[in-house]
Amino acid sequence: MIMISLLETSVLAASPTRVCGKYSTVLLSEGETAEVNGAGQYSLFLLIHGPRGNWIFFDSMSEPADVDSAGMLVLTGPDKTVYRRSHEPRIYAIHPSQPDLVDGKMVKIGVMGVDAMRKPLDNPAIVGDNSDFDVIERVLPGVINRCDLRFVAGQGLVSSASRSVAR
Repeated sequence: MIMISLLETSVLAASPTRVCGKYSTVLLSEGETAEVNGAGQYSLFLLIHGPRGNWIFFDSMSEPADVDSAGMLVLTGPDKTVYRRSHEPRIYAIHPSQPDLVDGKMVKIGVMGVDAMRKPLDNPAIVGDNSDFDVIERVLPGVINRCDLRFVAGQGLVSSASRSVAR
């Protein structure tokens, strides 16, 4: 996967701000900021900073695999299924409950209190227990409409109001 370096884009949220990634949306709580931390052809990393702590929102598409459901099932709802990873409890895998395959790929979201090397974030909001549901509940897998901010390759997070072409 090729990672694209982006200019740092950070946006302070008024409650709640809908930030659309490539394939999913995250609702920012009051006082949270989102910045693009990396992007590839089928993925996006957002680093979220807030009063409760820092966490990573990873939005991607890939082929379905058994590893998608590895770990402990912690939530099954009408819009999402969530697993806490057995190898690292500060990583959650989130999938739409009714995934639609696009060219054989499905939407996959990660919510993490660690970075890609599994190093804990400074002041992590995701700690591997039930307090993490405050963050998990604000992730909308497969939803990319009615955005306040949208990821645009090469530009970072862009206000939907400032875009001339509606998507």
